Amino acid sequence: MSARSIGRGICPKCGLEGSVVIKQVGGKDYVYVKHGRTWHYIGPLDKVDLNTILIGYTTTLPLKGSSRVGKAMGGQGKPLSKVIAKVLGVLLIAIGAILVLIPLLLLPASIATGYAYVSGSGLLIVNGSDKAYLFSTMSNPITVNVMTIYGTRFKVLVTRISSLPPPLNNTLSTAQITVGRSINITEIKQLLPNFLGDYTNYTATISPGELLIVWPYEVCEKPALLTFVYRSMPIQAKARINVVNVVIMASPLLIIAAVLMYGGYELYRWSRS
Repeated sequence: MSARSIGRGICPKCGLEGSVVIKQVGGKDYVYVKHGRTWHYIGPLDKVDLNTILIGYTTTLPLKGSSRVGKAMGGQGKPLSKVIAKVLGVLLIAIGAILVLIPLLLLPASIATGYAYVSGSGLLIVNGSDKAYLFSTMSNPITVNVMTIYGTRFKVLVTRISSLPPPLNNTLSTAQITVGRSINITEIKQLLPNFLGDYTNYTATISPGELLIVWPYEVCEKPALLTFVYRSMPIQAKARINVVNVVIMASPLLIIAAVLMYGGYELYRWSRS
């Protein structure tokens, strides 16, 4: 028999506060509330809603004379509000990061050259390692930056569009720019030995007819998040940009990004407490 205190709670039997304890007997888990030397049996773990009992969690060691129960037991009864806060916090951080990346990646080049660019950004939600993401161009060269926001590492491959099997190669050949298109790994299984790296941040410039494939091969948390920003090479000369105007234009975006990322961080930290 083993037991572990998972927090403080209100006993449904007597209405008093006590330690909520999980006991494992014969491979099954049972819930008790302990008041000093008095134990009140509540019921089997799979029949008890811990959210209605717990008022606080603990990370204390197992009770005297008992062995440690696994991590899965310690995670029972996490409030729905904290789960929602964790997801919302991650999304806010991701959105803020995208807003920061846009001016940081695009504005310096625009100031230096005074040219117009085709550009954009996006967010990829990754639920497993069974998909890869494609970036290609058939017009002007493009620079692509892919960065992990949360929960994954990826490998990359830069190759010719023609190396893909039909009809995928035909589809990409007819598109001016393709960014963030997902495909099943099984469609490119012959290319998997050629993938390289172990990245959380990667930048590549691809020429017309070339293809960047990003494969999140290791997913630690679900859903994991990737963000990407792409920018084409200059396509048309324009008047030089006034530096003061650029700073003024970028400031609101950066302020919003900072607020979102701070709020997301606070939510995420609270969800882990």
